[in-house]
Amino acid sequence: MNNTNCGNHPPRAKLTVRVGVTGHRPGGLGEADSGILKERVRQVLQEIKVKAEEMSCEPNSPYSGSGPVLRLVSPLAEGSDRIVAHEAIDLGYELQCPLPYERNEYKKDFSAGASCEDFDSLLEQATSVFEMDGSRLAGDSPYLSVGRLVLEQSDVLVAVWDGFQPRGSGGTGQIVAEAVEHMIPVIWINSRQPHDITILGISADDTKGWDEYLSEQMTYLFLLPVPKEDTRTEDSTNYLSEYHRETEHSYRGVAYKLFRKILGTTLSGCIRDKEMNEQIQEITLPDNISKRIDTVLNCHFKWADDLANYYAALYRNSFITNYILGGLAVFFALFSFALGWGDESSRFYHYQWVPTFIELIIILYIIIITVYGNKSRWHGKWIDYRLLAELLRHMKFLAPLGRVNNSFRIPAHQMHNDIRNSWVNWQFRALVRELGLLSVKCDVDYLESYKQYLMKQEIEGQIKFHQGNMQHYRRITHRLHRLGLFFFGGTFVSCFIHIFYHGSYNTWLTLLSAVLPALGAGIAGILFQGEFHRLEQRSTAMAKRLQELKSNLEEMKDCSYADLSNIAKTTADVMITEVLDWRIMFQARPLQLPG
Repeated sequence: MNNTNCGNHPPRAKLTVRVGVTGHRPGGLGEADSGILKERVRQVLQEIKVKAEEMSCEPNSPYSGSGPVLRLVSPLAEGSDRIVAHEAIDLGYELQCPLPYERNEYKKDFSAGASCEDFDSLLEQATSVFEMDGSRLAGDSPYLSVGRLVLEQSDVLVAVWDGFQPRGSGGTGQIVAEAVEHMIPVIWINSRQPHDITILGISADDTKGWDEYLSEQMTYLFLLPVPKEDTRTEDSTNYLSEYHRETEHSYRGVAYKLFRKILGTTLSGCIRDKEMNEQIQEITLPDNISKRIDTVLNCHFKWADDLANYYAALYRNSFITNYILGGLAVFFALFSFALGWGDESSRFYHYQWVPTFIELIIILYIIIITVYGNKSRWHGKWIDYRLLAELLRHMKFLAPLGRVNNSFRIPAHQMHNDIRNSWVNWQFRALVRELGLLSVKCDVDYLESYKQYLMKQEIEGQIKFHQGNMQHYRRITHRLHRLGLFFFGGTFVSCFIHIFYHGSYNTWLTLLSAVLPALGAGIAGILFQGEFHRLEQRSTAMAKRLQELKSNLEEMKDCSYADLSNIAKTTADVMITEVLDWRIMFQARPLQLPG
């Protein structure tokens, strides 16, 4: 591990609160009292600010020591968007602006020169501007797209809305409905007097005001969940604290490395793998995009990835060693008998305890390493850290389009261990919030460069990775099966000879008849624990599916934000589904005693 530039421990995320805004334009604010409306907006934003500052000062806060980052996500349309933006900036919020069109095209929506000047002034204060490639020929579609992008970049939505049903695609009513559907807390400020404030999407309770509801929802969103006594949910607080205390490790598992070398590779395979790695093109995004992503995510990814490799090595090294040593324990149990040390006339009679002592040491080692490994959560840490690393890997190619991973979908029988309630998901979401929206202009050149980056750097790289894994695990599975057959075949031969042969080598035949099936059982245990055949099947299926996505990109002539965004999201969904399935599979494989 080499994290010298990333500190001595995994870094903490910054507390970042993203507030999205949707609302009526001036035509929909005819019944509003502008003074009272601004006061209500400021009241809501101030309440969010106060709660965020309180959370940043919580004892044993999981966030970095700096104060909260308050962020408003607004398309800056005339009317409500601008009202909220001005109040937010005045309260110290930073501004990020997704725009449905290129900025000069978007100005055509505005009524007068003063409005355009206000728009330009707000953009100059924004920390990022994301200009989509909307077209006037697409009707209301660009406004719906930008509204959905606001939702994807928001933790809380402020809606200045009259409460009526949606009157058109992309309007305030539709965005509010989609926010409620996606369980995003919506603070509804009625656009009509007296501008009441309501929280949507939460069961009504007359005993609580909107500010209490908001406080509860922000606690749920930004602080780690506390496990209930009557459930099997994990203790996320302890697990995250444990992660932040991790240090650098260099151990990579001698037994597993040797196992992979002997059973998983060939000379031609090594040459082919090297050639495949050399063929992967190094394609990068514009410097400002890459720099922002690396600044926020790179150290977090390196720590999670390296720690996952470390605990994977500990876990794999231990279960392979355990099963092999289990067979050797049988060998030493019969060693004295095979050599005749139990005979009083043997000069080694008084040393017959030595093989038994070695057997005892082996058994104690297996017990200690299994108990210690499970108590230290090698298996659980490997799975958690690998999941976090893969989620961050996906964000590297989703963030340039302003997208994030979908909510996780978990089988019903796994709901007690729902990753959505885990510290991994909490940490990932905190980093997504910290990264925020990037400054991007989705013109033809940018979209084409992104297409090449997604296709060559990400999808093609993953195809080669899974093709290599497929061959690697196929060789391991095939050779382990053959080795198991060899041990049981040798047992059959030993037993057969034993029936007809009664000479001086009888004791050795007895030894072979006991040791060979024990080693065969150890091989079967390694196959079961390692799930190599299933890993081969999974990599085969993944390579095929990713190849289909690559073909879709190659066939795409005119790149559009919508098309690229859909393929990027599908790619991320395919990858995360595979990782979650892998997680569920290996959760059922903790270290266990061979027997």
